[in-house]
Amino acid sequence: MREKLVIVGGNAAGMSAASQARRVDPSAEITVFEQGRFISYSSCALPFLISREVGDSEALVVHTPDWFREKRNIAVSLRHQVTDIFPARHSIQVRDLDTGKLLTCPYTRLIIAAGARPVIPFPVAPDVKNVFTLRSIPDGTAIGDILDSRQPSKCVIIGAGALGVELAETFVKRGIHTTIIERGDRILNEFEPEIAGTMLDILTTHGIQVSLNSEVEKIIGSGTGSGQVWCRGDDSREFDICVVTAGVRPENQLAARAGLDLNRYGAVAVNDRLETSVRHIYAAGDCAATWNLVLRQSEYCPLGTTANQQGHVAGENAAGGSKQYRGSAETQVLRVFGHDLARSGLTETRALRNGLAPITTVITSRDVPRYFRDSKPVTLKMCAEKLTGRLLGVSLIGPEGTAKRIDAAATALFARLTVLDLTALDYGYSPPISTAHDPMLIAARDLAAKLI
Repeated sequence: MREKLVIVGGNAAGMSAASQARRVDPSAEITVFEQGRFISYSSCALPFLISREVGDSEALVVHTPDWFREKRNIAVSLRHQVTDIFPARHSIQVRDLDTGKLLTCPYTRLIIAAGARPVIPFPVAPDVKNVFTLRSIPDGTAIGDILDSRQPSKCVIIGAGALGVELAETFVKRGIHTTIIERGDRILNEFEPEIAGTMLDILTTHGIQVSLNSEVEKIIGSGTGSGQVWCRGDDSREFDICVVTAGVRPENQLAARAGLDLNRYGAVAVNDRLETSVRHIYAAGDCAATWNLVLRQSEYCPLGTTANQQGHVAGENAAGGSKQYRGSAETQVLRVFGHDLARSGLTETRALRNGLAPITTVITSRDVPRYFRDSKPVTLKMCAEKLTGRLLGVSLIGPEGTAKRIDAAATALFARLTVLDLTALDYGYSPPISTAHDPMLIAARDLAAKLI
């Protein structure tokens, strides 16, 4: 019998799954339902669409529905929202958002790649118009259009994670006075505090006001066409445009209604084949749980690289393959004001929170030897397990070109190498590219000495 694979969601995980399924089973009938107007686009590049470093939204689209139909025999239905899954009947209900018509679609295998939704954890008055989140091409286009047409002078960003920091640079480059409001006591909570502290200094040097320990209570209109962010303690900030980057939550309602198990973060629980608690239904991407390969437990990691990798595995298995998802070290890189930041694995705080006994070192080296005029500092923090020396995580910050050093850490975490192993690796060296003793090597030697 010809397999009928249905995929819910048409971005990174969904289209990776569809493509891999087609490679495994050339004869399968593959259908993708996407409730938006775009598929297969780079969500991570949306800040650069707003800054106009990317010319237009079409440049972000990797492949169109027509391309998938003609080149890979994959049917894509845009503006179609899957409203219910009926596992016992092996069917789904779909609403055509343009006509309102309800359709029933059978499947033999189903992949849920529904993504995540942005969090706005406070009320926003209905008369305030210029408050945005950033998850899709329409979001990025709307923000860019506001900047072009109304030329706002004041921006407030709520949330100081990676996206909030990237957007702050975007707004400053467009001449807008920018404030970041963060409820925690530091920015970039995913990174080590020594690395995040350096980036905080860089942000303030570029005129960005960062308000820490500030919990937003509400957003109201100011009566002048702008708005006000009110924080606990009667502290307020006026804005012409506001972007909320307070995190995301997995789109889990569809799975929950169908009786699928969720993990503690609300993500769809999956096994190492990315099959859910209901047979023949798989999940991948920002809606799905992620196996953390350092902690060896189910976590939640809404990153584009994770979504693509999970989609690839889910697509292969749904098409009849038997591939294992080996997990994620949650590796992340970004560039802000000419500085690269990168991380992989656990921070010291997260290691402690999970019952580990870490030892750490913080070193500052150079990207290239000091005799080059443009030699710049690289700060790196390494974390290892005290008892065994097993590498637990690395965070770093340095000039452009530094971030990809993190791939060595990601590889070491995957292989469960120790810091002693890292001291024995053969790091590449040429004076215009690196120092003779790579920052990773220096940190590993320092930590290895603490194990003795």
